[in-house]
Formats: sequence, structure tokens, C-alpha cells
Amino acid sequence: MDRQQMLDYIAATARLYGVVPYEKVAEIYTEQTGEQAGAEEVRKLARESEKVRAESEFLVHDTIMQENEAELYLEVTKGKAFYVPEAEELLRYRDDHYVERTAQAKALEKFVTQRLLFDDGEVLELMGRIRSAANKAGGDAFQNLIAVLQAGDYIEQMDPDDFEDLMRYSAHMYNHVRSWTHRGHTPYEMGEEILLGMPRPELDEGVQEKVDYILALTHLWGIAPVTKVREVFNQHNGTSFADSDFAAVLKDPSAAEWLDRGFVHVKGDRFIHEELLEPEQFDYYSKQANGKPYYVPGKEELLLYGDADHYEVTPELEKFQRFAERKLFRGEEARAINWVDYAQYLAASNTPPAQAMGLLLDDEGIVFDDDKQANELIGLFFDMVNATRMWENRGHTPNELRESGTLKVLEGGTAGSAGAGQNVIAEKVGRNDPCPCGSGKKYKKCCGK
Repeated sequence: MDRQQMLDYIAATARLYGVVPYEKVAEIYTEQTGEQAGAEEVRKLARESEKVRAESEFLVHDTIMQENEAELYLEVTKGKAFYVPEAEELLRYRDDHYVERTAQAKALEKFVTQRLLFDDGEVLELMGRIRSAANKAGGDAFQNLIAVLQAGDYIEQMDPDDFEDLMRYSAHMYNHVRSWTHRGHTPYEMGEEILLGMPRPELDEGVQEKVDYILALTHLWGIAPVTKVREVFNQHNGTSFADSDFAAVLKDPSAAEWLDRGFVHVKGDRFIHEELLEPEQFDYYSKQANGKPYYVPGKEELLLYGDADHYEVTPELEKFQRFAERKLFRGEEARAINWVDYAQYLAASNTPPAQAMGLLLDDEGIVFDDDKQANELIGLFFDMVNATRMWENRGHTPNELRESGTLKVLEGGTAGSAGAGQNVIAEKVGRNDPCPCGSGKKYKKCCGK
């Protein structure tokens, strides 16, 4: 048995389950590592783990012991099965602040950062409060959630409409948080979710299919003409609907609610994403996309984009994430995942590379070990950008448009820079030019030394 590895499993299981028998920890460790371990070995090592109490038969998270609620948790979890994720996901719970980046968590983060102007610290605090509400044993789930939001003084800081929306997004995230009271399962999985603005109204099958395509294509393209939505739908399904059949969907209040919750609005004969409602944004993306072909994946892949937070996990993105986890965050996986998710958002929104690098470095206060590390990160970021699907490319990646002769992109891992509204074009950096890492220094004084 690897001592440090076992300590990692002790910390992770206590933070995922709240209360867990030593036998279960030993079982999970043995199954996932292939090394034999027994309950007694777990119990002895548990005494050395932070924020974990070693009771006679159970590991107990320190928070539960401080509130003298161990017996309560044993009672509410009695007979429930343990949710056991894969080793990589399980060990992320070593970080006491880790929260799984579900689609609901991403939607909440997007709402509070863009509409309520929360900074990163406030976002993490809010998500931690929601997880604590989901972990709480006893009481009414809705009241538990209200209590943690009130404790954060969120009500006093915003108008009633904003707080109502915050409650809705928070409830959606709450329903998909892994909970101590459910042995790692979510309230949604256990049928104990908060029904705040949920579920969405039921639609007739025919209407639902059209709504699914409208959502998916708008999320993928940013701007989806009714004619093009109809064309793709007919191609995929062997139908012959007219534009008017899709326009008629908007007359169904329930369908309109689905679109609204999916951040999709109507502008003339086009469906547009909520982020493009501002005239400047709409005009910019319309101009940039003009003349480019639409990316139309197969039906199964396309419908994944019905989730507004879905994005394609490319090999380039995976390489960027591995670099971040190994070289920049060195084992702090929760921070690395959040940072890479932010990087992907900047790539998808085509933030000018120099600006994006500056935002990423400032976000976590990253300082490079040396020039080699800086250039490697820049190269990996450009590779990721060039493999990212973008609204201004009508869902295509820069790499795909390069192959069609429509667009030039940055080659290999060479550092380059692009201004606002430009595609990532291969360009040699002059020694007196601003460094593309975003430091604000000249290239010769920074990565070009």
C-alpha cells in the first residue's frame, strides 16, 4: 500500500461522502489502485489527515463533527448506495473547495459574472455555499438554500428580479451537486431536487424536436437563420418542413420558454444567442461570419449543443489542460480545470490572443518558470484556439477554414499576436512589439530574451 496515495483517498472520500466506513474506503482504494488495503490500515492513517475525524468505524468530515451531527448523517444515509466516480474525478475531492463543473454550475457562473459582476472569489464563495446547502442533513432543501444565500448577504446587494434569477440558477446547480446526505449522489439523481422553475414545460414531440434543433444550432453558430435551421432539420430527419413551421414554434408559449431558458432569442428571421442581443455584438458577428460556410455535424453530435455550455473537447484542449495541471498548478486540479474552462471560453469568444493570455495570467497570478515554459504555453493556447468552434466562423474551427482556403491560422507553436476582431494569423513577432503573453512588456524584454 502506498501511504501517500491512501492519504489522498482518505481525504477525497471524506470530502465527497461526509461520513464513510473504513471498509468502503479500503474497497475503493483496492479496486482503483490494484493494491490491497484493509479497514484497520485506513483507520490508522486517517488520524493524520486534515479535516477528517477517525471515529471507531467511520471517517467523518471535520465539519460534521464540529456540528455534532455524525449520528444524523448516519441515519439519513442509511441504506443508500455510494456513488463512486473514476479515480481521476474522485481524487479531485482532496481539495475541500472542489465542486464538479456541471453544466448547471457553468450556467450559474456565467450568470453571476456577466450580469451580477461577481469576481472569481465571489463565484467560488457562492458555489461553496450552494454545496454546503446540498450537504446539509435535515430541514427543507429550499429553506437550506435560502439560508446560505441570505448568509452571504446576496439579497441586500441586488434588486428582487436579480435575486429571483440567482435563486433559479442556484437551485439548478444545487440539484446537481454531489451531496453528503446522498453518499455522493446528487439531489436530482435521488429524486429530491428543488423544483424552482423546473421542470421545463412539456412539449409535443414534434415541437420538441424543432426546439432542440433551434437551441443546438443557435448555440453552435451564434446566429441561426430560420431557413438554415429548417434545411438542417429536413436533411437530418428526411422531412420537408417549411420556414413557417419553425416560425410557428414561437407562438407556443411553452416552446418560447424553452428558448428563453436556453438563451435563444428572435431577431427578424433569425434565432440569436442572448450574448448577441447588443447591436454592436450582433453586427460584429454578422459581418465576421458573412460568406463563410455553416458547420453542420451529424445529428447526434449536433444535439449535444442543445446544452448551452457544451463544447468539443479536442486533443488540443486536452494537451493544454495537461500542461496546466502538470506545469502551472502542479496537482491543484480544481484550479487547473476552472482555469482551462476559462481559457476555452476566451478561445471560443475569439478574444484577441494577447489579451486572452493577459487575462489568463492575471486570473491566477501565474509567473512562468522560464521563457521556454512561457513559449510552450503560448503555443498550446494558439493550437487550442485554432481547433475551437467559433460563432464568427459559423461553428467551424480556424483549422477547418484554413483547409478550405477561407482563413489562415497560426502554424505550429509559434507565438503571434492578433488584434481585436482578427482571426489568429501566423505572424512573426518583432523584438520591439508587445509580447504575446500579455505581460505588457516588449517581446525582447520578456519571452524573446
